[in-house]
Amino acid sequence: MRRWCAGSWPRCANNKKRPLPLTIKRKTGCMKIFFTTILATLLLGSCTTTDNAKKIEGNWRGASWLRDGQPFGQDASAITFTFDANGNYTYTNSGQQEKGLYKLDDNNLYTTPAGGQDIMVKIVKLTADSLVFDMNRAGVSETMTLLRK
Repeated sequence: MRRWCAGSWPRCANNKKRPLPLTIKRKTGCMKIFFTTILATLLLGSCTTTDNAKKIEGNWRGASWLRDGQPFGQDASAITFTFDANGNYTYTNSGQQEKGLYKLDDNNLYTTPAGGQDIMVKIVKLTADSLVFDMNRAGVSETMTLLRK
């Protein structure tokens, strides 16, 4: 009498397991590789946010501000950002100051001014001494480059 149990293969008359067909062995191997790849990607992706969180902390000063790839008259050196380890930021532009909270999600920086709504910018580059944002203001592409003070 042959029995089928959940998660097991049928046994032969002498109660030994039948060998798995070659196609099933291949699928099992492929699934292991697939899930290992997914797990590795998730783990490495989570490191990016942690690394960026450490790199972004500190004081930054504007170096350039481009609109559609061209300078547009805004004095980038009048802009400063300060990010601390507790998720607080301060933004200053020509003497006007904004304070609030920030968070990183992969390569996106979300800032929330006190009493305001989330603003998202894409981090194009973040190194020990430079930070580059891509922004979209009313359908116009803007790129801001900041250097560590």
